[in-house]
Amino acid sequence: MSSQRRFSRSGRAARWLLALFIVVGSTSLIGAASADEDAPAAPDDVANEASDDYDPWRPFNEKMFFFNHDVLDRYLVKPIGSEALRSMIASISERERR
Repeated sequence: MSSQRRFSRSGRAARWLLALFIVVGSTSLIGAASADEDAPAAPDDVANEASDDYDPWRPFNEKMFFFNHDVLDRYLVKPIGSEALRSMIASISERERR
């Protein structure tokens, strides 16, 4: 095998996706931290009545939910999980044939 063909296309794609997730995740964290500093303080009368509704981490949580649900699940977790399931089913059916 050639030294240039050391990694398959799927391996290279997985490395690029991992790098992309790291970059997007770190920029989301940086953006959430700066948005957290700009968040207005809750007024005293509102804080006393509905203290459970104030969430200083809300901008961060929204960005992380979007990243986890729309990016990470769709492009990394589900494809890997479905491929793992297919290979497990194939190996089980192969064992049963023997």
